[in-house]
Amino acid sequence: MASYGQLRAEGEPWRQAIARNVRLLRTDAILAQGVRFVISGVVVSIVYITVTTVLSEVAHLRFQIALAIGWTAAVSVHFTLQRTFVWKREQQFALPFARQVRRYLLVAGSQLAVTTATTTFLPSALGVPAEAIYLVTVSVLTLFNFVVFRHGVFHPEVPVAGSVHPEVPVAGSG
Repeated sequence: MASYGQLRAEGEPWRQAIARNVRLLRTDAILAQGVRFVISGVVVSIVYITVTTVLSEVAHLRFQIALAIGWTAAVSVHFTLQRTFVWKREQQFALPFARQVRRYLLVAGSQLAVTTATTTFLPSALGVPAEAIYLVTVSVLTLFNFVVFRHGVFHPEVPVAGSVHPEVPVAGSG
Protein backbone atom coordinates (compact mmCIF):
# COMPACT_ATOMS: atom_id res chain seq x y z
CA MET A 1 0.00 0.00 0.00
CA ALA A 2 1.35 3.39 -0.95
CA SER A 3 2.04 6.03 1.69
CA TYR A 4 0.17 9.31 1.74
CA GLY A 5 3.23 11.09 0.34
CA GLN A 6 3.50 8.63 -2.55
CA LEU A 7 -0.19 9.02 -3.34
CA ARG A 8 0.08 12.80 -3.35
CA ALA A 9 3.24 12.62 -5.46
CA GLU A 10 1.42 10.45 -7.99
CA GLY A 11 -1.39 13.00 -8.13
CA GLU A 12 -4.09 10.88 -6.50
CA PRO A 13 -6.01 12.85 -3.89
CA TRP A 14 -6.29 11.13 -0.52
CA ARG A 15 -10.10 10.83 -0.79
CA GLN A 16 -9.77 8.91 -4.04
CA ALA A 17 -7.14 6.67 -2.48
CA ILE A 18 -9.42 5.91 0.47
CA ALA A 19 -12.39 5.26 -1.83
CA ARG A 20 -10.25 2.92 -3.97
CA ASN A 21 -9.08 0.99 -0.89
CA VAL A 22 -12.63 0.71 0.45
CA ARG A 23 -13.75 -0.70 -2.92
CA LEU A 24 -10.91 -3.23 -2.75
CA LEU A 25 -12.01 -4.28 0.77
CA ARG A 26 -15.47 -5.11 -0.60
CA THR A 27 -14.12 -7.76 -2.98
CA ASP A 28 -13.88 -11.53 -2.56
CA ALA A 29 -10.07 -11.33 -2.69
CA ILE A 30 -8.44 -13.30 0.11
CA LEU A 31 -6.58 -10.22 1.39
CA ALA A 32 -9.83 -8.22 1.59
CA GLN A 33 -11.51 -11.12 3.41
CA GLY A 34 -8.54 -11.31 5.77
CA VAL A 35 -8.79 -7.61 6.61
CA ARG A 36 -12.53 -7.93 7.22
CA PHE A 37 -11.85 -11.03 9.37
CA VAL A 38 -9.43 -9.02 11.53
CA ILE A 39 -11.85 -6.08 11.81
CA SER A 40 -14.65 -8.41 12.93
CA GLY A 41 -12.29 -10.03 15.45
CA VAL A 42 -11.54 -6.66 17.00
CA VAL A 43 -15.25 -5.81 17.25
CA VAL A 44 -16.04 -9.20 18.80
CA SER A 45 -13.20 -8.82 21.32
CA ILE A 46 -14.58 -5.45 22.39
CA VAL A 47 -18.09 -6.94 22.78
CA TYR A 48 -16.78 -9.94 24.75
CA ILE A 49 -14.65 -7.88 27.14
CA THR A 50 -17.27 -5.13 27.58
CA VAL A 51 -20.23 -7.43 28.24
CA THR A 52 -18.25 -9.62 30.63
CA THR A 53 -16.74 -6.68 32.51
CA VAL A 54 -19.95 -4.67 32.79
CA LEU A 55 -21.95 -7.67 34.01
CA SER A 56 -19.24 -8.61 36.49
CA GLU A 57 -18.15 -5.20 37.76
CA VAL A 58 -21.24 -3.03 37.32
CA ALA A 59 -24.13 -5.53 37.62
CA HIS A 60 -22.16 -7.57 40.21
CA LEU A 61 -22.89 -10.94 38.63
CA ARG A 62 -20.57 -13.80 39.55
CA PHE A 63 -17.65 -13.64 37.11
CA GLN A 64 -18.30 -17.13 35.67
CA ILE A 65 -21.91 -16.19 34.85
CA ALA A 66 -20.79 -12.88 33.33
CA LEU A 67 -18.16 -14.76 31.32
CA ALA A 68 -20.72 -17.25 29.97
CA ILE A 69 -23.07 -14.42 28.96
CA GLY A 70 -20.17 -12.45 27.44
CA TRP A 71 -19.01 -15.52 25.46
CA THR A 72 -22.55 -16.13 24.18
CA ALA A 73 -22.92 -12.49 23.12
CA ALA A 74 -19.49 -12.56 21.44
CA VAL A 75 -20.26 -15.78 19.54
CA SER A 76 -23.59 -14.34 18.36
CA VAL A 77 -21.95 -11.12 17.15
CA HIS A 78 -19.08 -13.10 15.59
CA PHE A 79 -21.39 -15.38 13.59
CA THR A 80 -23.42 -12.41 12.39
CA LEU A 81 -20.33 -10.47 11.29
CA GLN A 82 -18.83 -13.53 9.60
CA ARG A 83 -22.02 -14.11 7.61
CA THR A 84 -22.90 -10.50 6.76
CA PHE A 85 -19.54 -8.69 6.65
CA VAL A 86 -16.50 -10.95 6.29
CA TRP A 87 -17.86 -13.51 3.81
CA LYS A 88 -20.66 -11.44 2.24
CA ARG A 89 -20.73 -12.18 -1.46
CA GLU A 90 -22.83 -11.58 -4.52
CA GLN A 91 -23.27 -15.34 -4.89
CA GLN A 92 -25.52 -17.39 -2.65
CA PHE A 93 -23.93 -19.33 0.19
CA ALA A 94 -23.57 -23.03 -0.60
CA LEU A 95 -25.03 -24.00 2.79
CA PRO A 96 -28.42 -22.98 4.13
CA PHE A 97 -28.49 -20.87 7.29
CA ALA A 98 -29.19 -23.78 9.69
CA ARG A 99 -26.23 -25.81 8.37
CA GLN A 100 -23.97 -22.76 8.65
CA VAL A 101 -25.06 -22.33 12.27
CA ARG A 102 -24.36 -26.00 13.07
CA ARG A 103 -20.93 -25.94 11.45
CA TYR A 104 -20.08 -22.61 13.05
CA LEU A 105 -21.06 -23.83 16.52
CA LEU A 106 -19.02 -27.01 15.96
CA VAL A 107 -15.97 -24.86 15.16
CA ALA A 108 -16.62 -22.49 18.11
CA GLY A 109 -17.12 -25.37 20.54
CA SER A 110 -14.03 -27.16 19.25
CA GLN A 111 -12.00 -23.98 19.64
CA LEU A 112 -13.15 -23.61 23.24
CA ALA A 113 -12.30 -27.27 23.95
CA VAL A 114 -8.84 -27.05 22.33
CA THR A 115 -8.05 -23.80 24.16
CA THR A 116 -9.17 -25.28 27.48
CA ALA A 117 -7.16 -28.47 26.92
CA THR A 118 -3.96 -26.75 25.80
CA THR A 119 -4.01 -24.21 28.62
CA THR A 120 -4.78 -26.94 31.17
CA PHE A 121 -2.20 -29.57 30.20
CA LEU A 122 0.63 -27.92 28.25
CA PRO A 123 1.92 -25.33 30.76
CA SER A 124 3.07 -27.96 33.27
CA ALA A 125 4.24 -30.38 30.55
CA LEU A 126 6.33 -27.70 28.79
CA GLY A 127 7.20 -25.61 31.83
CA VAL A 128 5.82 -22.38 30.34
CA PRO A 129 3.12 -19.98 31.56
CA ALA A 130 -0.49 -20.67 30.59
CA GLU A 131 -0.69 -17.20 29.02
CA ALA A 132 2.04 -18.14 26.52
CA ILE A 133 0.21 -21.34 25.58
CA TYR A 134 -3.02 -19.37 25.30
CA LEU A 135 -1.49 -16.80 22.92
CA VAL A 136 0.01 -19.48 20.67
CA THR A 137 -3.23 -21.50 20.69
CA VAL A 138 -5.37 -18.49 19.83
CA SER A 139 -3.01 -17.50 17.01
CA VAL A 140 -3.05 -20.96 15.45
CA LEU A 141 -6.82 -21.32 15.87
CA THR A 142 -7.43 -17.90 14.29
CA LEU A 143 -5.62 -18.97 11.12
CA PHE A 144 -7.39 -22.34 11.20
CA ASN A 145 -10.78 -20.64 11.61
CA PHE A 146 -10.16 -18.32 8.67
CA VAL A 147 -9.57 -21.31 6.38
CA VAL A 148 -12.45 -23.39 7.78
CA PHE A 149 -14.90 -20.48 7.60
CA ARG A 150 -13.78 -19.57 4.07
CA HIS A 151 -14.01 -23.09 2.67
CA GLY A 152 -16.33 -25.04 4.96
CA VAL A 153 -18.92 -22.73 6.52
CA PHE A 154 -19.44 -19.48 4.58
CA HIS A 155 -18.36 -20.57 1.09
CA PRO A 156 -20.27 -19.61 -2.06
CA GLU A 157 -22.27 -21.99 -4.26
CA VAL A 158 -19.85 -21.34 -7.10
CA PRO A 159 -16.13 -21.71 -6.28
CA VAL A 160 -14.15 -18.48 -6.13
CA ALA A 161 -11.45 -18.46 -8.81
CA GLY A 162 -8.24 -19.96 -7.46
CA SER A 163 -9.86 -21.43 -4.36
CA VAL A 164 -10.06 -25.01 -3.16
CA HIS A 165 -13.34 -26.84 -3.85
CA PRO A 166 -15.94 -25.08 -1.67
CA GLU A 167 -17.66 -28.13 -0.20
CA VAL A 168 -15.04 -29.15 2.34
CA PRO A 169 -16.79 -31.39 4.85
CA VAL A 170 -16.44 -30.62 8.53
CA ALA A 171 -16.58 -33.77 10.65
CA GLY A 172 -19.87 -34.25 12.46
CA SER A 173 -21.67 -31.44 10.66
CA GLY A 174 -24.42 -31.69 8.19
